[in-house]
Amino acid sequence: SFQHGIDIVAAADYFALGSRVNAYVHVADFICGFDAYRRRLLTHLCDVKLAHWERSTRELAARALAFVGKRDPEWVRTVALPTLLSRALSADLAVRHGATVGAAEALLALHGAGVACVT
Repeated sequence: SFQHGIDIVAAADYFALGSRVNAYVHVADFICGFDAYRRRLLTHLCDVKLAHWERSTRELAARALAFVGKRDPEWVRTVALPTLLSRALSADLAVRHGATVGAAEALLALHGAGVACVT
């Protein structure tokens, strides 16, 4: 058994997950409504999906970061953004690209949450 399992299974059914955009943006945002999963999913987006070899996956992960990041703007400001900015100088093109689009979308998440990027 896991927390909020019935709610998550109902939201993450076959049809909802059939579309990658819907899975990354809407289903992920729903799941991040539960505190138990929010930071883990945000960390996974930043550490794994934004460095994925496929460009469309990196771009979709960045878009998801903009949606989900509004739920935890402090984490985005203090953890994600500094991490992504440091990765923007990577020698690996995929990592550099993911970090750049991720940082841009993180800024949009902060703006959408009404949080200043710099204090």
